[in-house]
Amino acid sequence: MSILDFFVNVFVYVFVIIFFFLELLKIFKAFDENGDGKVSKHELVRASKKMGVNNTLKDIEKVLRTMHTDRKH
Repeated sequence: MSILDFFVNVFVYVFVIIFFFLELLKIFKAFDENGDGKVSKHELVRASKKMGVNNTLKDIEKVLRTMHTDRKH
């Protein structure tokens, strides 16, 4: 592999990472309806309904409890 091939590969990898980050950011912003930089439980319920998943607030709270490892907050 030449040095040019190496830099082309690095450029492609960086481009792909940036592309996926920007896509994730768009999804986050769509979920964050009030623009406060956080996705609330209620925003998650509405976002799931938009995706065709009929989660209730209790469903979302249950998932968040299983994922929440820092019990201080």
